[in-house]
Amino acid sequence: MIVREDIRFEGFDARSWAALLALVRPDARGRHGTLLVAVDEQRNVLNACVVGRGLVQVASPVAADVQLAELCREHDVARAILLVEGAFEEVAERLALDLNAALTGARGAHAEPSRGALGDDLTQLAALLGALREVHAAGWLSIWPPLPSIPLTSAANVRRALDLLLPVGHSFTLVLYDDDAVSTAVALSRRREGIDHVAGPETLLRWTGPLSGDYHRDYRALSDAVSTNLAPLHLGVFAQRETVERLLRVPDPGAWVTAVAAREVLVHPTPAYVAVALGADALRSLTRATTELLGGVELLEIFRPMGRALRERLPEATSLSATLGWNPLATLARALRPPRSAHRPVEDPAPRTEPSDRGEG
Repeated sequence: MIVREDIRFEGFDARSWAALLALVRPDARGRHGTLLVAVDEQRNVLNACVVGRGLVQVASPVAADVQLAELCREHDVARAILLVEGAFEEVAERLALDLNAALTGARGAHAEPSRGALGDDLTQLAALLGALREVHAAGWLSIWPPLPSIPLTSAANVRRALDLLLPVGHSFTLVLYDDDAVSTAVALSRRREGIDHVAGPETLLRWTGPLSGDYHRDYRALSDAVSTNLAPLHLGVFAQRETVERLLRVPDPGAWVTAVAAREVLVHPTPAYVAVALGADALRSLTRATTELLGGVELLEIFRPMGRALRERLPEATSLSATLGWNPLATLARALRPPRSAHRPVEDPAPRTEPSDRGEG
């Protein structure tokens, strides 16, 4: 299991927990809530409600080409989900088939019972995402804003990524400041069975005692406190909260390079895969900036022979993107930015080029 049933969770109040969740809350231009609309096979509305508010009126039948973005604006909500009657049953059936196939394969390979496919939460998550995509493609389910179109990777790849991000017996921490005070923070530790301890800012501040109010000086005390009280720190990120919220919504991962170089974001310790990602993004940014100066010749082409020579002499560096096959930061930025219809008419056909999810990150 990635998250154990007996996980220890401590050190958060409502404010710090909300500040942490706000990092990955999509920008809906001030709108909140989710509109759920259930229809039958003839698209007649069976039920429509805004979660937490109650029932609402939606024109029936719902057109096949309905613009869910328009419904979001009409009902002042951040997102909308349209379900055709039987969609959940269809997801459950496809999920059962996928998990049964995975379990059969695991038995055939004589997998250990504790790591069997049916009991592996990553296998179940991958199967669930696959089933949701199939039902969405079949027209049983519609969502706005649309889910990021990331490639589905295998459970084994996700587990390797977790081993890279947070190895067994180590910890991770993210500490964010509002001006001169810690606004929110989280520290995670992982044992062999999975994440077993989640500590919030109150716990971290109890471990450290009084701080200076400047993360450029406090990061060492925070790192030592996590290593001493939780587990040896594998990766720590320290910054102003507004800086990280902004960077998570920037489509160019090169922005992280600039922030780290300017010490707007401190990464301590810096695992090899972080250095690989930052170096790759810095080279891409430099290439874009110098292409015009070199008359259209890309810098990467000039140094490609040197790169081949270096790769022959250096062990292969593994990054999170290389393990997953896609760039999590680019995908997250695309998901968190406001949808195009939030600031221009839905019928505007002008395309906008999205950054690739692939590459180092």
